Amino acid sequence: MNIGLYLAGITLILIGMAGLLLFIRTRQMQAAEHLRSVNQVDVSRYAPMQRLLSADDLALIGSDKALVRQLRKQRCSVVRGYLRCMTKDFAILHASVREIITNAQQDSPELGVIILNSKFRFLFASCRIEMSLWLYRYGIGTVNLSALVEQITAFGAMAQSPAFSAAAA
Repeated sequence: MNIGLYLAGITLILIGMAGLLLFIRTRQMQAAEHLRSVNQVDVSRYAPMQRLLSADDLALIGSDKALVRQLRKQRCSVVRGYLRCMTKDFAILHASVREIITNAQQDSPELGVIILNSKFRFLFASCRIEMSLWLYRYGIGTVNLSALVEQITAFGAMAQSPAFSAAAA
């Protein structure tokens, strides 16, 4: 019976941490919406982020546990910085697309659904990556960043596309 209580407690703590992380990411997006214009967002800078957590570099120094731990810690810190920048850039792109849709002469609810869906997918993906980073730092599992990078790249292309602006107008 005590094991059940411990597992329930740990589960509640993890759910609480995930909720807090989701709340923090949402607040970061709200704060960043009006920082820059959409033309100043360069999503191509996130391509190197995918290679940062590659196991190839760790395999080269696999025998030195302290060095592996230090490298994991440093790379997690760099990826978290990338995630903060990515969250800000996504917020700028999202606000731009939302403004285009709001100012459009024709009402298009399907675009609104796409925008809302993309925001939630981005938030949940970034939270999932953050939790994976916690585990990765201590040598548990891997972190797949490609889905988030592809998502912001596609959203950035849509937000900066003149065809989208014309279609929404």
